Order: sequence, then structure tokens, then C-alpha cells
Amino acid sequence: MAPYVALQLLRVMQEALTNALRHADARSITLALVHDGALLSLVVEDDGRGLPPGGPGVGRGLATCSSRAEAIGARFALAAPPGGGTRVELRWPLPA
Repeated sequence: MAPYVALQLLRVMQEALTNALRHADARSITLALVHDGALLSLVVEDDGRGLPPGGPGVGRGLATCSSRAEAIGARFALAAPPGGGTRVELRWPLPA
């Protein structure tokens, strides 16, 4: 993995964890990094209050995460799972 790609993955993970700690009022945060052959998935999920109505607030952090994912050819997704909380996922296709 190229250092630039590793840095983008790290920055997305840091932003997701920081948001969960600062804003979610979560009791637990789960971090998963899964390699399943041709894909690397980074998932940060919390059981906090979830996304505000209308989507994320005025900060630039999540928009920057999306840009970081795009820059390395990854897909960035933000979701509010059933039952509450927030799920941030980055899926990066590994080079052949």
C-alpha cells in the first residue's frame, strides 16, 4: 500500500473517531478494518445520538473524508443504522 493511501485511510479513521468522541455521546465505538481479497473496508460505528436532522453539521470533516476517499479511488458512506448511532465506512478496492 502506498504511503499516500495509508495516510488517507488513517485520516478518515481519525475524523470518524473524533466525531464519535466529540459529538455522539456514545457508550461504545467499534472500529473494524477488514481485508477480504480485493477490498479493504474501514468501518467506524457508534451507538450515540446519530446524525442531526438534515445531515451532518457545518464542519468540513466529513466532506473532507469523502474527498480523501475519492482521491484514492475508494467509496465513502455515512449512515444512520436502525436503532441509532452513526456508521462511517470507506471501501477501497485493492490494486491488482
